[in-house]
Amino acid sequence: MPLWPHLDRSQKSNTLPPKPKPKWSWYKIADEREDSQRFRRLKELAVSNRNHTKALEFHALELQAARGHDVTGFTAWLHRLYALTSDYGRSVVRPAVGLAVCWGVFAALFWDLREPFIGLPETVATRVGDTTPSIWAAMSYSASNMFAFIPTGGAARQQAVDLLFRGFLPWDVIFLSGVQTLLSGVLLFLLGLGLRNMFRV
Repeated sequence: MPLWPHLDRSQKSNTLPPKPKPKWSWYKIADEREDSQRFRRLKELAVSNRNHTKALEFHALELQAARGHDVTGFTAWLHRLYALTSDYGRSVVRPAVGLAVCWGVFAALFWDLREPFIGLPETVATRVGDTTPSIWAAMSYSASNMFAFIPTGGAARQQAVDLLFRGFLPWDVIFLSGVQTLLSGVLLFLLGLGLRNMFRV
């Protein structure tokens, strides 16, 4: 049975046209439940033939076809987010853009939350340098949340805290920092997955 219906050339011209091939998207649901099994079989054939590009493509189609049938509820929305943020692990640009947006948005939030601390006494750390906080301090603090594994991240984070919040972190900043660290960790994983799939032999 063909995966998609095709029009037999021997049929008359007044025959109804075949059902068009569905355009898969991150929100649509497959018409037939068996489509996911068909794509799984095609993926297995691509893997056995060492065609990595086709294996990734059929894997993405398998996940899309399973959504709404074998995968429902919250898991289906995770599948949609996976498709939207990384094209099922095939895109490097999407998670990279997501990291840039995450960096800029949270830097703007931290810059806005510094206002209640303007005019408070300086800390020991800020007395040795410029005591006037700038947007770069907020961007540095935002980057330190995203790349906490970098050795200089801790020093940059502490310096930004001294400049922006006078050495004291309010609870809303702590919460936003945790959210940013979680989001950036997921995006970094998707970026690494995309690079792995891009250069996989």
